[in-house]
Amino acid sequence: MAAGDAADMATRKRCTECRQRFTSTARGPIVQRVCGAACRASRDRKLARARRRREIVEFRAEERVRQAEHRGQPPVCHAPSSARNQPELLDEVVDFVDRSLRLSRAIMMRDITVICRSKRASVG
Repeated sequence: MAAGDAADMATRKRCTECRQRFTSTARGPIVQRVCGAACRASRDRKLARARRRREIVEFRAEERVRQAEHRGQPPVCHAPSSARNQPELLDEVVDFVDRSLRLSRAIMMRDITVICRSKRASVG
């Protein structure tokens, strides 16, 4: 098969998602339905929705299994708490309160801001 033959096999088709014309690949001129990756993802989502609607009992059973597996695992969206910072923080708060009882309100507000910023920086 020559290079010119491959170009002849490619045909212009209309994308089923965005309705734009595209040139299909030489490997899939008959079965290719979409123009690119974004339309492929959109078509896959649409087909999955249709399959779930069509096979509702199987979908619900699979979803129950998936959710049960997910609930058995600890959440991965948050970092574990750091217990080692608690004694430091407690000492810092005690010192802060003792000092602020002796000083003015403006100095107390400044110290609160400094502590909050330093803790936010160490966590983030």
